[in-house]
Amino acid sequence: MKFQYQAALGVSDTRGHMVKRPVLEVELMGVNGKKITTLGILDSGADTTTINLQYAHALGIRVDDSDQN
Repeated sequence: MKFQYQAALGVSDTRGHMVKRPVLEVELMGVNGKKITTLGILDSGADTTTINLQYAHALGIRVDDSDQN
């Protein structure tokens, strides 16, 4: 599967070249069925998924600091 890469504004590599990332529209659904549509960066090699704390709160996802390693 191929994804469209978009320039990351204000980000350049060590050679001064523009950095591009695979950005796609995602729909997040919380425990209460509430949905938020936003942009996400795809990391095909990731072992975990991260979410912005503000999105987690808006979706009703309980965040407990004691669960973090």
